[in-house]
Amino acid sequence: MNTLLLVEDDAALVTIIERQFRSEGYRVKSAMDAHSALESLQQEEFDLALIDIGLPDQDGFEVAREIKQKHSFPFVFLTAMGSPEYRLEGYELGAADYIPKPFHFRELLLRVQKILGDKPKRKNVNGSGFSLIGDTLELILKESPSSVRLSEREYSLLYHLIECSPRIISREEVLTDLWNAEGKTPSRGVDNTILRLRQLLGEKLSENIKAVRGVGYQWLEE
Repeated sequence: MNTLLLVEDDAALVTIIERQFRSEGYRVKSAMDAHSALESLQQEEFDLALIDIGLPDQDGFEVAREIKQKHSFPFVFLTAMGSPEYRLEGYELGAADYIPKPFHFRELLLRVQKILGDKPKRKNVNGSGFSLIGDTLELILKESPSSVRLSEREYSLLYHLIECSPRIISREEVLTDLWNAEGKTPSRGVDNTILRLRQLLGEKLSENIKAVRGVGYQWLEE
């Protein structure tokens, strides 16, 4: 699962882009200004950044310079500033692409996929007592001699719970953003997948998946 950093101060647009990319299997971390983006860069790793230039504190070029100097992942400018001067400066900074607003999401998705590869890659997780292998969809328990093969939905839900911990993940978020199954799969389907994951994790590790009544689930390690 590729992780995107979205640097954009338009809250409505952020919501749309987050929802669309999550439905395609991406993880998205958003920052509403340059300061928040720079903090995010210090806290975690990303596979690609989508950067607006017209931010409230500093321009997006400063964020791009930070990525270029201290990180190795590609960045794309997503901005209303489409003049030749801005585009030239963006490409001179090393932008993988420069997409003027307004844009069609499908075009943005295809460009991101082209930069990162045809499919979002799944990431591994090494936890206390277990490992989650993205490439092969395997769950490996350190107390067990064999691994367990997960379905795409089982992997994406378990990975999302762990990566977003301690945030509570609602059933709606799972159906809409992770599985792209809103209106197609009943919310009970999320509960059934949680039940299956608890069975696979075993008695001790299954306790890390906490049910929050009327809301959803969260991952909390004891």
